[in-house]
Order: sequence, then C-alpha cells, then structure tokens
Amino acid sequence: MKSYVLLVIVVIICSCGRNKNLTTANDIIKIDLLSEAESKISNLSDIASDIEYIPLQTIGNSLISRVDKVILTQDKIYLNNRGDEIMCFDKRGNFLFKLLKSGRGPGEYTFITDFDISSDNKTLILLSNNRILIYNDNGTEFVFMKSINFSHEGVLKISFVPGTDNILLSNGPWYGTIPTLNLLINLNGDTLSLKHNCYKYDKVGTGGFRSTFDAIQYKFDDKVCFKEGFSDTIFYVNSKSDKFFPKIIFDSHGTVPPPKVRGDMEYAKNHSGEFSSVALAYEVPGYIFYFYRYKNLTHKIIYDKVTNKKYEIAMENALKDDIYGGPGFDLYVHSCTGSKFYSSVDALALKKYIESADYSKAKVGDPKKKEELKRLADSLKETDNPVLIVVTPKDNS
Repeated sequence: MKSYVLLVIVVIICSCGRNKNLTTANDIIKIDLLSEAESKISNLSDIASDIEYIPLQTIGNSLISRVDKVILTQDKIYLNNRGDEIMCFDKRGNFLFKLLKSGRGPGEYTFITDFDISSDNKTLILLSNNRILIYNDNGTEFVFMKSINFSHEGVLKISFVPGTDNILLSNGPWYGTIPTLNLLINLNGDTLSLKHNCYKYDKVGTGGFRSTFDAIQYKFDDKVCFKEGFSDTIFYVNSKSDKFFPKIIFDSHGTVPPPKVRGDMEYAKNHSGEFSSVALAYEVPGYIFYFYRYKNLTHKIIYDKVTNKKYEIAMENALKDDIYGGPGFDLYVHSCTGSKFYSSVDALALKKYIESADYSKAKVGDPKKKEELKRLADSLKETDNPVLIVVTPKDNS
C-alpha cells in the first residue's frame, strides 16, 4: 500500500506540468491481485462480439511450422515463424513475401527473439542476440537498411513507440547488476530515456533460471506498455516526453518477490510459496488479461475495466467458441495485438475437430456460422498452413 501511495504522489507531481497528456492518479487502474474472481467464464461470447478464421495460404514459399507472434495492421498480417523468418500475408491470408536471412553477415540473423512494425507499416525491426536489424517494407519485400548493436544482455522484447521511430527494449532480470531493464532508443541507437534498475542482486552459487515471461511488453491505445519482473506496476512510455508513467498496479499485498530469488536459488526454493508473480499481461479496450501464480497455484484472469470485476478462465482451451462452434480458444503467449485477441489452429487439428462429437454438439447463436466453419475445414488439406483465429472483444464501454 505504501508503494501505491508513493506512486500516486509522484504521478500527481508529474502531472502538474504543462503536458496535459501525462497520466493522473485517477487514470491508474488498480487491481487486487490476490482477491478471488467474481466468477468463472467459459464461453467466448462472454467477452467477444465476433471471431474470424483466416486460412493462411499454403504454397512452397510460405510453409509455417509454428506461429510465435502475430501483428495485425490495417491491411497486413505479419508473423514470426518459429523464430526463423518473418512472413507477410494480406488480411485475407494470401501470402505476400517473407524475410528469411539466416547467417551472421549484414542483414542476417541467427534467431528472431522479437519483432515489430512501425505505425506507418514501412519499417520492420527484429531482435536477434545483441542486435536490432532494421528493414524497409516496400510492399513487395523486406529490404535491409542497417543494424544497431548494443551491449545490454538479456533483451527479450522490442517495440516501436506508436507514432514515432523510437524503440523500447525490455530486459529480463538475468543479470543482477545491469543498470536498466527498460531502455528507450531511436533508430540511430541513441539513448533517449531509461528506467533505472531498482532490482539489482548479488549472485550466490552457480544456479539460476530464465524464462520468456521475464519481460512483459504490449501495445494498447497508442501506447507501448511494459512490466518488470519484480515490480507490481505496468508502465507506459509517453510518446511526447519519452518518460515512463504508471498505468496499472497489481496490488500484491506485499507478495512481490525480492530480487534475491534470482540470485540465491536456495532462498528461492525455500520461499517459493510465499511470493506472487504476474507472468503475462495485456489489454484491449474493455478488458485486461493476466496470468499469475501464487502459493503454487496458477490463475488466468480477465478483468473488466468498466465493472472492475474479475473472471477466471481455464488454463487450457480456456474459452469455447460458441459463435462459430470452433475449437477452444486459449489466451496465452502473444495472444493480443492492438485491440484483438488471436490464436491459431493447425489444419489437421481443425479438420479432426470438425469430425468430432464436440463440434456436432456445439451450440451457437447462428447455425450458418457453424456451417461456414465446416466448409472452411473441408476445403483444407491436412498439410496446409495453420488457420489464424482473430477475436474482436466486446465494446463494453
């Protein structure tokens, strides 16, 4: 509670300047992390107004083995295929072109950790090892422009700040002495702003662990937002001032783990049930989704920003598609892009599902949509690319 009050005071002081776009204390969303959910929900229609199934075209140059991340723009779909290539489709799923440059030379990379597209859809950035590679999307191909090398270890996420050419880099807390976990740079690699690392620790012994959840980053409402591993707060980057401001506070009732849990594995083992951790979070206009663990139990929560109510969903196949009668929709890693939720299903899995009793028993509001999904599945070959599932959340404002 003391940390929350302190944050509010800081925000109020910062908001007394001339910039009217800064966050005020009333803008900050506070969520009681450990309180019980209002109820459980299991139907997609509880939070969604529509769902779209987009078959991704299968030709020799567009084979997809695993969808790691998707970005939807006004007219294109960009996806990271198993960390090896960036593929570009139009909004109907027709393949356009891709970036596949494995190697160590100029414009080449060894593995794609993360990527993003600029607001004007002209610049692609991707993170590989300790480099950011920058390409121009000219409409027919990705053309290499330049790369930025940096010395910051453990960078997991990169995002353009919407409406700018500035890039936010977010680190995992893998090294106890690094000066910052979040750094804002421009396309020249110049540092514009940083958030000092308040969670330094000394290493005891040789053990340790790393997780892809160690840095949270997402975009919403023309903002890029981020959360650090030992913090209870989601911050955002103000695009006009290049400063960081709080957006969401998870009131953990003092259960946020100290940095010592990363530096001392014996301590972490002995106190594992005492601490809470938010491993994933993102938001759409009406909802905040987060995934947290406490007392060795894991929860998936959908928070309604209008009613301030929390709803728990299942860990696997979280929401039944009662709109088209499709397979269970799971909210998990990279399941949000802008104002949409998304998932994907393998062609073979979808065809098998359509033949199952689960599909025949599925109840939907419009039977025509259920038949439409069956026609789509019947048109697919077992070896076709996955089908992208895009969900439009309800506008509950």
